[in-house]
Amino acid sequence: VASNLVVGGKYLKQGPRNVLRSVSELLLSRGVKLKTGVECEFFLLHANNHELGDPRDFAAKPCYDQNALMRQRGFMTQLNEAMEEMGFPPYQTD
Repeated sequence: VASNLVVGGKYLKQGPRNVLRSVSELLLSRGVKLKTGVECEFFLLHANNHELGDPRDFAAKPCYDQNALMRQRGFMTQLNEAMEEMGFPPYQTD
């Protein structure tokens, strides 16, 4: 959800971001800081033919293949550095 939902000039209490904000404020009033993030999932494809970017990425569950991740280490390093520059430091890359 890309915005705080507003109906009739007031925040919609059931809007996902509004719920998150209110819970965050409640927890902060109790001395707890809520931290949250997103999990971006994607596939790397060749720009010219839409095939997988890594021809050795053929595992049944490729998202759990750490060897495939390490073969893309250069790209993942650039991605993490770009996220850090934008103010979104990654907590974990796997």
